[in-house]
Amino acid sequence: MSSARQSAAIAGLTMAHPIDLTTDAGTLAATAAAKPGDDLPNDVRKRVHALRFLEDEHAKLMKRLTEEQDQLVLKYAGLAQPIFDARRAIVTGEKEPTEEQTVGFSEHPTAPPPAGKGIPKFWCKAILHNDVICNLTELSPHDVEALEYLQNIQTELIPKQTTLVNGKEQQMYGFTLLFTFSPNPFFSDATLTKSFFFTVNDSKSEIHHTESAPPHWKEGKILTLTTVRHRKNGRMETVTKPRKSFFDFFVPLPPLFFQLSSADMKKRSIEATVGLEFKEVLCPNALGWYLGEMVSEEPETDSDEAEGLFDDSDGEGDEDGLQNLGGEDKDEDDDEEEEREEEDDDEEDDKPLRFRGKRPRFALSAKSLKDTKAKHKPLFSTQPQAVSSTTTSSESPKAPVKTETNKEPPAPPPECKNQ
Repeated sequence: MSSARQSAAIAGLTMAHPIDLTTDAGTLAATAAAKPGDDLPNDVRKRVHALRFLEDEHAKLMKRLTEEQDQLVLKYAGLAQPIFDARRAIVTGEKEPTEEQTVGFSEHPTAPPPAGKGIPKFWCKAILHNDVICNLTELSPHDVEALEYLQNIQTELIPKQTTLVNGKEQQMYGFTLLFTFSPNPFFSDATLTKSFFFTVNDSKSEIHHTESAPPHWKEGKILTLTTVRHRKNGRMETVTKPRKSFFDFFVPLPPLFFQLSSADMKKRSIEATVGLEFKEVLCPNALGWYLGEMVSEEPETDSDEAEGLFDDSDGEGDEDGLQNLGGEDKDEDDDEEEEREEEDDDEEDDKPLRFRGKRPRFALSAKSLKDTKAKHKPLFSTQPQAVSSTTTSSESPKAPVKTETNKEPPAPPPECKNQ
């Protein structure tokens, strides 16, 4: 067949069976726009439409419920504030209990001597009994003395409001924790604050950012730093490096999301867990935590978050230009063995408190365990007895061997003077 005849045949076939491109496109668009339930009979589809209307009405009702619940929370937070103010006055010794508050009280015949005004170390003991706060903030033995000056913890709610987040309107709310301290040798601030802001996404709350300011430390009293001595180029040098501390909780993070590193995001998540533990668990039930009656429930965090707020992934830190900010210098000693022992003691002091098991919750480092128990002994005999973590071997060595385990223990830390 010639090329001319082939062209004519193809043209004739096309004319005999034309392709309606417009119809095919319309069919595809209609298929794409089909909704669930469109394949139902029209009478059923009508009833489904009515059910959708009813569900929308229920959603509006639930929105009103949420709004009224928010108002109720604010209302009763205001009503509860005078109760917490009365608690603060009794704890600090500003006021003595009224007759109404002490109805049914009877003195114990074997009670210790009077303690003076207020309830000494009330909030310090309450915090030490809470495993979640102690573990996630990596509260260490050197923090305890500063926390003994803590007089009150107060929660202030931040009402829900609509704000722009990444160019999109979202509802944001939060709360502020206020930690009030009496005059102390560690920092000049009377109050340390930490604010938490949450956004609501699909009825779920997510931490957005936190705001805080670190303490204004007094000279030589920075609890977040420590001084260590080591040998460099044949000479003993004293350098300052970070150490784990409860007060890292007040170190601010970058306010903008894109400025956060992965470590900052982990810390922000841990901070939110600690903040909610203060707000919803410890502060409303402070007396139970002080007496050791409450038991912590472990938060649902992954193993990385469980490490706590302090991130020492940078190793030893920058040793250039460091000043003696965290403590007093030790007298220079050229004995390398003695220097290693001193470094071991420093590392032992810096270990955070790790709490597990039953009450009481004073599992400090082995070095200061006995002293801390003496300072914070349980109030009632009904409390379970602590089990010492120190074990002794029943077998004695054949010959005395000088090791680091049989050296004389260092002197315990000084007792806190304030009451």
